[in-house]
Amino acid sequence: MTDHVQWTGYDAQQLRRALRMSQRAFATHLGLADRTITRWEKLGRETTPFPETQAILDTALARATDDVRARFRALLELDFTEDVQHGRPANSDGAALAEFEERTEDMRVRYHQAPASELLPVALAHLEVLQDALRGHGADRRRRELGAMAQETAGLVAWLRHDCGLDRLADQAYTTAQALLKVSGDRALAGYVSTFRAEAALHQDDLDGAAAYFSAARSMVGRGAPWLVEAWTSAVGAEVMAVTARPSDAVRLLGAAETALDKAGGRPGAPWMYRFDESRLALYRGRTLLALGEPAAARREFDAALAVIPPLRIRRRSEAILGSARADLAVGSLSDAHDGCVSALSGFVHTRSTRGLRQVRSIRDELKARGAALLAASLDDRMWDLVTAGP
Repeated sequence: MTDHVQWTGYDAQQLRRALRMSQRAFATHLGLADRTITRWEKLGRETTPFPETQAILDTALARATDDVRARFRALLELDFTEDVQHGRPANSDGAALAEFEERTEDMRVRYHQAPASELLPVALAHLEVLQDALRGHGADRRRRELGAMAQETAGLVAWLRHDCGLDRLADQAYTTAQALLKVSGDRALAGYVSTFRAEAALHQDDLDGAAAYFSAARSMVGRGAPWLVEAWTSAVGAEVMAVTARPSDAVRLLGAAETALDKAGGRPGAPWMYRFDESRLALYRGRTLLALGEPAAARREFDAALAVIPPLRIRRRSEAILGSARADLAVGSLSDAHDGCVSALSGFVHTRSTRGLRQVRSIRDELKARGAALLAASLDDRMWDLVTAGP
């Protein structure tokens, strides 16, 4: 069964896109003539298929996989204008551009609260529509603005895929984001995305990759970038330097991050930049200190971050709690490390962060290696209870 009340040509087009089929393949899939699909997509919302064809579309949606249904809902949720639906040049339509900007901003907000697996199909659909719109533009200011939104969204898709454990697909999205620099011309945004890629490489223990992506980010951000962009890039770089055994560079970059954050003076960095404040800097400071072998100082930084991170910043709070757990583990407080992992788990399960769960499992393995088999088993039981209970 399906809860889709009435199909239009536009709805059918979004189902085809969700299935990732050509018009001809979609016609074959439904048992209809090619020209029927062509007519639907030409007329969009102005046409409604016959009742018997409505039933065929109902069946196709009902038999689709969960991933296809999620993409279909995401595409309908975007609800773009007729110009964009048909690939006509929306570059002359300021209202369409404003709608793209509104959708992009909406995903920035939802990132902090929505599970990665829920937001990913929405971000993918948004990226596809932005890329479609770009094909109808010449070389003008609005094309650059569209390119920047597509570049940012590709970076978000990459990070969400990384968070879901889809690292190879994440690399593809990072490559797409880098290619879109030619359209947007926004080197600071390219550096911002490359910094995320450096952090993702750290999570995968790809130290050479982390160093290379950070170096690329620094060269792209360059002078004249907003102070908040400089602050965040330096903070991530400090952790990269610490992990790659370059302590003096790590300390220098931490100082640079603190100076840049102070100079920002609370002013926003750029429209595409997620909030970077003292709580986020404290997180990176804690990770850097932990990598430099100073767990007690790192623990203080994680505690300081937790004191000011808003409750709705679920991912960030879980990361701070897990950082504290790692610091406890480093000083031999195994029970405290276990309790921290238990506390962080609920946030990671809520946001369906495969990356977060992997980090908890790594601490579980360390507990087991240190002879704390009961604590490791308890952590396994808690993970099982939370994961099977669902969000």
